[in-house]
Amino acid sequence: DDILYQHFSSFGTIMSAKIQRDPTTGRPRGFGFVSYETAEAASEAINAMNGFPADGKFLNVQLKKGDDMNSMPSLQQIGNMGVPTGGRFQPY
Repeated sequence: DDILYQHFSSFGTIMSAKIQRDPTTGRPRGFGFVSYETAEAASEAINAMNGFPADGKFLNVQLKKGDDMNSMPSLQQIGNMGVPTGGRFQPY
């Protein structure tokens, strides 16, 4: 999770960064999620990190399924409700 945070932190304030792991073995499942404080930061990360080389593969960075960048409010738009915006990454 720390490496994920390091790779994605330059785009904005990260609310959470989590690599999904198999509950039985604890091994990474090959994807994870990063949530940002603003939609703008999430958009920058998607644009910059999609196709980024990591561990001999290339990252597939996109919005989490079901999310739409145009409908995702930033914290400035909703006050202090703390609704994070983010996306999914996966090596391909």
